[in-house]
Amino acid sequence: MAKYSRLKYGWLSGLREFYISSPFGYRIHPISKKRKFHHGIDIAVPVGTEIKAPMNGTLKAMGVSNTAGLWCVLNSGNIQLVFMHLTQCVVGERAGATMSVSEGELIGKTGGAKGNRLSGSTTGPHLHFEYRWSNNGSWTRDNAVDPKYVLSEKLTGSVKKNILSEGVPIRFKKRTNEEIPAPEIGDGKPMENVTLSQAEIDESWSQNVSDAVDEEATEDINVEPKEIVEGAAKGIWQIVKLAMDSSVQNLMLFDASISQQTGSLLGFFNKACQQPLVEFSGDTFGDQYYFIVRRPPFDKAGMINALNIQHLFDVDVKELEEQLGRLKTESGYYDPPAEPGDDEYQVPWKKEMKEWKNKFGYGTEYWKKTVKLEEDIRSRQEIHDEYISKSSPYFIENNVIINSNISFNTQDIYSWYQFYPQYEIAGDKMQYIVPAVLFPEYAAIWGSRALIIQSQYASFKGLGTRDAERNGLKEQASDERCRTVLDDLKYLIESNAYNPFTRQGTITIMGTRNIKRGMFIQAEIECNITEVFYVDSVSHNYNISNNAVSSTTTLQVSHGMVKKYIKVSDKSQGDISYFDLISFTDYEKKRSQINLGNWREAISHWYVNKNVLDFFLKKQQFIKGE
Repeated sequence: MAKYSRLKYGWLSGLREFYISSPFGYRIHPISKKRKFHHGIDIAVPVGTEIKAPMNGTLKAMGVSNTAGLWCVLNSGNIQLVFMHLTQCVVGERAGATMSVSEGELIGKTGGAKGNRLSGSTTGPHLHFEYRWSNNGSWTRDNAVDPKYVLSEKLTGSVKKNILSEGVPIRFKKRTNEEIPAPEIGDGKPMENVTLSQAEIDESWSQNVSDAVDEEATEDINVEPKEIVEGAAKGIWQIVKLAMDSSVQNLMLFDASISQQTGSLLGFFNKACQQPLVEFSGDTFGDQYYFIVRRPPFDKAGMINALNIQHLFDVDVKELEEQLGRLKTESGYYDPPAEPGDDEYQVPWKKEMKEWKNKFGYGTEYWKKTVKLEEDIRSRQEIHDEYISKSSPYFIENNVIINSNISFNTQDIYSWYQFYPQYEIAGDKMQYIVPAVLFPEYAAIWGSRALIIQSQYASFKGLGTRDAERNGLKEQASDERCRTVLDDLKYLIESNAYNPFTRQGTITIMGTRNIKRGMFIQAEIECNITEVFYVDSVSHNYNISNNAVSSTTTLQVSHGMVKKYIKVSDKSQGDISYFDLISFTDYEKKRSQINLGNWREAISHWYVNKNVLDFFLKKQQFIKGE
């Protein structure tokens, strides 16, 4: 048995009764027409309905996605409330923006109208609402609770009665039959607790609500807002956008001279966005111009993430299906054949399934893993059908390549690295200067070449002094800043160690406007070896002759790597990657243990993998079949 906090009345525009157009549970999605789990409830309300904070907490913007539209979360203790398909959020649209809010304070307005860029995947006005509970402050959809148990409003709709709750009954005075006002948001009274059994939680997670979805209410595209909805005006303010990588948006500048900047505006931006740690660029995407600020995607995590986003790595649906088969075999799961009338996405609840539930339970890891794998297979198959099996602008076919001039890189090859934080000298008690990291194997081949960076995003000034003043105890924030400096040093090494083995140059192809600076492309330039390149710049050329117009696009590319050796699946089998050239000796696993007292020892164990270096020196990545 577990206790959950029940929300008070009035947080959604003072309403005491909610029309639920899609409950919590499995349903046939109204847009994809496929069976998916609905982790919240859809409340049918007009566009612009005010949402007030049901409790004190921290409101966080989650950005604008293709499915959720504009959405935000409210975190308070063990509770996270999720609000999707909004027209307005008081912290704005930028993902990661936060602010503290008090109970009863306006936090946003509902949306969901079809065609609005903030609506996401929806065909009609409504609020998607989720209630999540976590003991450690780490919330996911896996710990969602059916909101019917924690809402105080009466829930109605064209749905099954056993799927909805009647909420907390509204009380009446015995003599006058006058309604007693329910608690208002902000009245200061504590919230009630609801005690739920595991059986109730499991039942809500297994229920099928496909026939309990009122599509006319949730998906009615003719519902018009009953008030003027505030939004961005048309014109130049909608043309220019700023896109910022979440990994750099909270960086602090420790360079005081930036406030005395003289010279060009571009010089100011380049000083605030210091290469090679942060890059600043701009380009057109569709009918808008984007300024982009990000960490260059040249380290392992950044490059693999970028390639995944562009779908340059194949989607291995078969591997997922094999995992699902093994899981079902291990668990004793048996899926009997569907009978006439059964939906193909609906598992028939027969005797075998009931026995399986009694043995393992719907709330067990087996059940959660099975459900997740089935959803992953469907979603990845959709990605495969949309991107891999169709023509993608990032896959450069041989028949569109006009000419190419590609050679091995001879620049930016370093044998030792040093990273200076700002103001590294701070008195006798300040000795936290980062020493150089030398790789003798590189020096023996390419000589003594140094990459020395003085970062304006990191400062060790006074850390030792402040720690001494705190009774000799290391300040937790100081240790984290120390780890951040080492993260940047690792990034510099990881994003440059492979430079001698990459290729660069130009590729001229038939004219296209789909490829932009900062993207990756895939091509087979020679020997039928698939390589991935980073696009440094794009230029277009047009030629008119004999009443015909021809166009070509020239790509200046770099960081050319044989695709097979970028992403490694199993090192135990001897697989090799460009990112294995330098071993950081379990740095990621031990990072949390690094502090101001032992960080020198951590970087002293970074070394060159000689067998990997030898592999690339012999250019074996270009040997077919290797």
